[in-house]
Amino acid sequence: MADVVERLLGALAPDAPGPGADVLPALAKVEASDAPAIASYLGEAAQRDLVHVLLAAHILTLLNAPLAQAVLNHGGFLRILLEKAQSRDAACAAGHMLAGAASHAPLRAELAQQPTVREWLARHAPDAPIVEVGDDAAACALLVRIKLAIGTDASAASLALDEDTCRRLFPPLRETVVRAAAAADPGLLRWDAAAAARADALEGLYYLVKLPALRDVLCDDRELLETLVRLLLAKETGVGVPARSSLAFVIVSIFSLAAGYAPPRTEEQRRVEALRRSAARGAGEAAVAPADAARRARALVDAGAVPPLVALALRARAPADRELRRVLSALLLALVTEQDTRLRGRLLQLGVGRAVLALCADAYAAAAERAAGADLAPLQALAKLGISTDPTLLFRQDGAAEQGVRYLAALYFAPEASLLQLFEATMALTNLASVGAELAGAVARAAPAAPGSEHADIAHSLVSYFLLHDEPMVRRALVELLCNLVQDERVFAEWSGDAEDAQRGGGLVEGDEYSEPPDAEASGAVALRLHTARGRLQLLVSLSALEGAVDAGAVALALAASGTLATLTSAPAACARLLDARTDVVLASLVMPECTLSLLDAQQLALRGVVVAANLVQFARTRAGADARAVVARVRGSRVLAACGAYVAENAPHAAQRTGEPRLASLRQQALTMGVDVLREAQRLV
Repeated sequence: MADVVERLLGALAPDAPGPGADVLPALAKVEASDAPAIASYLGEAAQRDLVHVLLAAHILTLLNAPLAQAVLNHGGFLRILLEKAQSRDAACAAGHMLAGAASHAPLRAELAQQPTVREWLARHAPDAPIVEVGDDAAACALLVRIKLAIGTDASAASLALDEDTCRRLFPPLRETVVRAAAAADPGLLRWDAAAAARADALEGLYYLVKLPALRDVLCDDRELLETLVRLLLAKETGVGVPARSSLAFVIVSIFSLAAGYAPPRTEEQRRVEALRRSAARGAGEAAVAPADAARRARALVDAGAVPPLVALALRARAPADRELRRVLSALLLALVTEQDTRLRGRLLQLGVGRAVLALCADAYAAAAERAAGADLAPLQALAKLGISTDPTLLFRQDGAAEQGVRYLAALYFAPEASLLQLFEATMALTNLASVGAELAGAVARAAPAAPGSEHADIAHSLVSYFLLHDEPMVRRALVELLCNLVQDERVFAEWSGDAEDAQRGGGLVEGDEYSEPPDAEASGAVALRLHTARGRLQLLVSLSALEGAVDAGAVALALAASGTLATLTSAPAACARLLDARTDVVLASLVMPECTLSLLDAQQLALRGVVVAANLVQFARTRAGADARAVVARVRGSRVLAACGAYVAENAPHAAQRTGEPRLASLRQQALTMGVDVLREAQRLV
């Protein structure tokens, strides 16, 4: 198969008639058993054109590492190449080849043990006494040194280099990137020493910024950041370049590391990390604090990184760009993570919303296929934007909102989603559903991306999700989502009881069928049959109850649950299912709470309670049948009606008083007006 390598060398020649990329697939298929013939051919060619032989060896390391390993090991071929590489150009090509070889774990282990390689690195270090070595070769040598410090695990999170060493390596790599910024990218099959040194310097920076302290150094260097942005803006030839080694991929990876937040960890993971830090020579936990990550993300935005990132996200659609899209997704997620509405608005103006939606397409397809390791980052980025942004601004194009619902539902249903991701998806869906009944219906009917789920759609998942997750914030988010979903006729019918009554033949069933047995009411024992509308309504009642010392989360949950009740009780079916003593106590506590609340929270709950009371009175007024008198008597003697009277008596004297909070005054006036009407209508009940 030496003829394939001969074709490769022909394609590398400056006067080659075409790009020659067609030889690359054939090169990847050559067996390692052909190494002796290839080494012999390359050895002869090196007598005539050493630089292009070194470039060919570099390409071998990228496309066929086992073959490259066999070729370099054959007859001391690597030692011969390094000894011959005396000129600046050849030294740079040799370093570039070694850097490529060091990407392959088995070959990296061999290189680390070879005295020839160690001697070459020493001669080509930036502080080497040999002045003619050149800055380009020195940059390549630094990358080789960094990669050899990784050991045999290419996924290692940290280097076997202490922080002081990493800090010394950073400046020369930085200078190479800035100095060679104008060098044109020649592509894989053309040689340019400055471009090769720049590529290796960028990769070296990528490894170094895994150290948190150097992320700060990077993001505080405005000149370096702007240089990286200019490189992103430059057009790439991309001929035969694997996505993992492209210029754009490396720069985006650097940015992603710099702006990345520490992933959520369990208590056990935190203990293990603490032990690891105690033995490590790197930076401490404070260096990856959320505030630091947010500051670094802002530095990237201020340096102009967002427009080229958006352009990349919109055009990187080829299968070979999958890894680039993955890193882009992680970076955009980091940029939108800070909970700053103004910053997110600025990012939306720069096109981040369009970029995230484009990246979500892949994530949705992977979720639909149940692909292993599906990337949820773009879906989570969309959720973060959806929480704090007006949906009409985020989803401006026709059909974009429905598309966004599908993407957010994929995150909501993803089995591998974290609790935070579920919470954010729920909040974003809540915001979308708040736009109107049409979108609320779309959210309610949104199905899992993958077939075979136990849940038909979001509406049918709410109760089971609520029971599955006991985290207060998640439960509150689920109830707030329900509060907006009841705009949809189907959801309203299922939760109010209209759907059940329709199945019974239409109309309410006569009698007190919907009440708990007297002994259950007296004892306080409650069996919530959540497969029934009455059970679901009683769940909302229980969530509306506030007792003793309450926190903001409990109040928010009660507001969402009672708001949902206020909407649902506009249906007679819901009122019929709520006429029992236990429910009455909770509804009365909404109007006149017994726990300590802020004035605003108290007025919001009171208004919800008064609305429910008004709906119950209306239900009693229009009730017909054998139990009509019993229903009227029950409503007139209810605690919630008495609470309305107490509320009016207590708040009426203050109605004319001015308050510094207009919203508080408005809520009080609404509740008072409705409370007076409720009491008047109750007096007319017979």
